[in-house]
Amino acid sequence: MSDTLTGNLRPDREDSKGDRDVAYCDFCNTQLPPSGLFCPDCGPPLPPGKEPEEIGTTSDQAFLRISAIVILFLAIAFVKLEISFDDLLSGEPGERAGEMSADGNRPQSHDFQITHTVIVPLANVRAEPSTKSKIVTVVEKGVSLDVLEDNGRWSKIQVFGKTGWISSQLLQSEIK
Repeated sequence: MSDTLTGNLRPDREDSKGDRDVAYCDFCNTQLPPSGLFCPDCGPPLPPGKEPEEIGTTSDQAFLRISAIVILFLAIAFVKLEISFDDLLSGEPGERAGEMSADGNRPQSHDFQITHTVIVPLANVRAEPSTKSKIVTVVEKGVSLDVLEDNGRWSKIQVFGKTGWISSQLLQSEIK
């Protein structure tokens, strides 16, 4: 038990005839007094310093850390969305696939075509974007539709020469 209390002391045991243990300081190698736990030259060890969580973060450090995270996020967004600085500086918003324009219409491109297909056996096409609205026509599964406008929950479509609204959940969109 005395070895546990003295911690960094290294006793040199002599023969087992009852002679006492002699201990030395690990730092200065001075023999310790018989009743002392600490070296008279080195003194007791210093208490441990405070952890970073106890000290806290200054507002300058917090600002720098948040700024670094924001810059990293923006760099990743620029790479993933393929945004160039020329697009930003020109002032013209670049339209991308799947984006909606300000008037709610889907952008059109000649490089690809988006097809919308009904994925349920029968789907009601309504006069207004509401389940209480009058049914204009019914479309079957697999029918391709022209989407004119999309407000998120409902899509304005044109099919069989008629225009109406269908729930967007009933459509599957593919880029071809």
